[in-house]
Amino acid sequence: MKTIKRFFSVLLLSICALQGMNAQSQLIHYWHFNNTLPASDSGGVLYPVVFSDYSVLAKAWISFEKLTGTVSDTSYADNTSGDTINQRIGFGGCCGKANGAIRIHNPCDSMEYLWYIPTVHYRNIKITFETHSTLPASSPRYQIYDYSLDSGLTYVNNGLSIVFDTVGARWGKISLTMKNDSMTNNNAKLIFRVQFTPSNTGAIGTNSFDNITVEGDSMFCKAPVPVITQVGYVLHSTPAYAYQWCENGKVIPGATSQTYTVTTAGNYYVIITAVSGCTVNSNTIVVVPTDASSLSKELSVSINPNPVVQGVANLEFASVPEGTVSYLVYSVTGEVVWRSLEEHIPSGHHLMTMDLSMLSPGMYFCDIRAGAGLRTILKLIVSNH
Repeated sequence: MKTIKRFFSVLLLSICALQGMNAQSQLIHYWHFNNTLPASDSGGVLYPVVFSDYSVLAKAWISFEKLTGTVSDTSYADNTSGDTINQRIGFGGCCGKANGAIRIHNPCDSMEYLWYIPTVHYRNIKITFETHSTLPASSPRYQIYDYSLDSGLTYVNNGLSIVFDTVGARWGKISLTMKNDSMTNNNAKLIFRVQFTPSNTGAIGTNSFDNITVEGDSMFCKAPVPVITQVGYVLHSTPAYAYQWCENGKVIPGATSQTYTVTTAGNYYVIITAVSGCTVNSNTIVVVPTDASSLSKELSVSINPNPVVQGVANLEFASVPEGTVSYLVYSVTGEVVWRSLEEHIPSGHHLMTMDLSMLSPGMYFCDIRAGAGLRTILKLIVSNH
């Protein structure tokens, strides 16, 4: 009895950025077996793991493993000529040329063919592949399909377990849908399994597979990004199903209308909910007071010089109570580009130096805070001359 032999190959794993959300079904994983499987007609080439040739997610792989309780077997896998029925040109299945396929040698009834296919961020999963057998009189005649939702601890079929008759030397295309089981959606632990039956101890005959594809619909939100506009101290969002306004990264309780009236200076954005239930964040808008009485509890402070021409400016406090003082500098998009340390100062008039030499020329906002709730946001211009 030969030592059990399994798949092994290191195929290039193509990691691609997730595409736009207005597409329908997208290719998630693809094996075309055309790159690195060497030729072999006998049990000298073995593959414990074959990584996908293309994956939009993290690793996907297939393996040929013993059934639980099996001690040994003479089955092994190598490559053979492939086919083009399910070939995906542009994803490595080039030019209608059939270069390679996986071939599983008999006896294979004590083995299982496992496809590790994470579907994170995808739903309505569909698996398609090509298969055929040789010498069916000496081979397990049927392929049985099921899947695991928990990395192989248990297997279910939920209407998927289809018995396919592999009699015949011609390639056939199989398409299986998992839409009946929502647990296959967005699942990092999904495994698809192929088993072979009935039992057969013969050493001749094969089952071959080529152009294995896993597809699904993106679960990312298809709603447009909301845009905020400002009229005075009233912020307006573009239309959506529902709204939640936020200030400085925190939810504003009760602020769930299309508009929001600002009561304090800060960085504001809105989270909209689309009809589909997904959420999208808007742009961030910095609200700056136009006069000292427009917003409550403002500091009496100025920045000099402004514009800043040599990377250094002074914060001058006309009067401030004893306590801590700190400031943040924001870009026009609301990104924090500089954050000072808190400094404890006595009450009275103070001058603090700001080193802004690391900032590129442009417009910024300086958010200054002192004592118990005192705060002012000032426009800051950094110049290169």
